[in-house]
Amino acid sequence: MRLTLTFIIISGISIPITTALKMKSVGVNGTVICDGKPVNDALIELYSERNAGKSNAVLAKTKTNEQGHFIIKGSSKKDTFDPQFTISHKCRTKLCTRRVFLRIPDKYFTLSSKPHEIYDVGVIDMKNKFLTETKTCPT
Repeated sequence: MRLTLTFIIISGISIPITTALKMKSVGVNGTVICDGKPVNDALIELYSERNAGKSNAVLAKTKTNEQGHFIIKGSSKKDTFDPQFTISHKCRTKLCTRRVFLRIPDKYFTLSSKPHEIYDVGVIDMKNKFLTETKTCPT
């Protein structure tokens, strides 16, 4: 009886641990525009946590192409996986960099090293102000 109970306790604990250590991945694609024109070279960063900005949470980086299009994918073994992506650009500003933080819906997370479904954000016009936006200007 004691042996059986010990095995059940160990088995019950091992399931969440192995799930937490599994690779999780996500991918996003879309097009960035400013006043209807493609934004070339906007920086797109994918983070493993909603608290983006930590360098150790960066999963991947890319830039938009001449048509403003981007695709970015990343994976992590972190137990806290709540990814978001940022778009850094200079739409409607000459010197400052605007940075927008955007969440990725849970249904696009995959328990594997490569995402099975890519989150298509469509066309995002950076002329708009976003609630999750920050602005950095040179001093």
